[in-house]
Amino acid sequence: MFRLIDFRFYEKLGRKNYVTPTSYLELILTFKSLLNEKKVETENLRERYLTGLEKLQFAASQVSVMQAELHALQPKLIDTSAATEKLMIKIERDTVDVEATKEVVAADEALANEAAAAAQAIKDDCDNDLAEAIPALEVALQALDTLKPSEISIVKSMKNPPVAIKMVLEAICIMRGLKPEKRMGPSGKTYDDYLAASLKMLGDMKFLDALKEYDKNNIPPAYMKKIREKFVSKRSSFSLKLLFFNTCRFYITNAYKINYKINYKIKLNYKINSKIKLNSKINILGQ
Repeated sequence: MFRLIDFRFYEKLGRKNYVTPTSYLELILTFKSLLNEKKVETENLRERYLTGLEKLQFAASQVSVMQAELHALQPKLIDTSAATEKLMIKIERDTVDVEATKEVVAADEALANEAAAAAQAIKDDCDNDLAEAIPALEVALQALDTLKPSEISIVKSMKNPPVAIKMVLEAICIMRGLKPEKRMGPSGKTYDDYLAASLKMLGDMKFLDALKEYDKNNIPPAYMKKIREKFVSKRSSFSLKLLFFNTCRFYITNAYKINYKINYKIKLNYKINSKIKLNSKINILGQ
């Protein structure tokens, strides 16, 4: 065939084709390269074939195991079918009881809807109060930035601060959980003195940062009770033309309002849910 192609090449172009030793060696090298590629390809196909056989053998063994397990489970399947039939009979009987309790459920649903409406009204009221208190607290936090170290130093330098200052500092100490000193009053009864704790607190370089980062939403109930008794109920009776006093009083008042409203809403919702559960139990017992 090669000679035929060579002859046609000569007839058409008038030129003879010569195969040199170099061309012949290149042809051999090309053939070897192709042969190696085919060997690799054939080996890969062989490996895939063997792997496939192994997987088929494994699958066949698993099928045998599953068939044996299925055969062993047949008695259990029979028992389960019998239990299912008994359960269906019980369900039919229970259905009759369910129909009888529909009226009770309807009554509970009406009660729940009524309680939900009451809870929503409480939520709306608290949300309205929070809508006023939260911006006010933001203003109070911004007002803290206006306090200068010199104004804090003025309060620190007071050997016997005015009652208004003591009240504000005491409320902040209570919020932060600072411990007071026990003192003996003129009447012989002990009282909590927060002056030492207040001065130490004011000496902290991060005093204002601690107020800004304080978790206003989760003031412990015990702290809230003390603040209500010692600060909230008396704050309107004290006034002082001092930036430190007015800023801190504004901050404490709004922090208290926010925490009070959040916890008030949680407690009322809990009471309403408890009432729903109690009425539901009464209705069921009545049946």
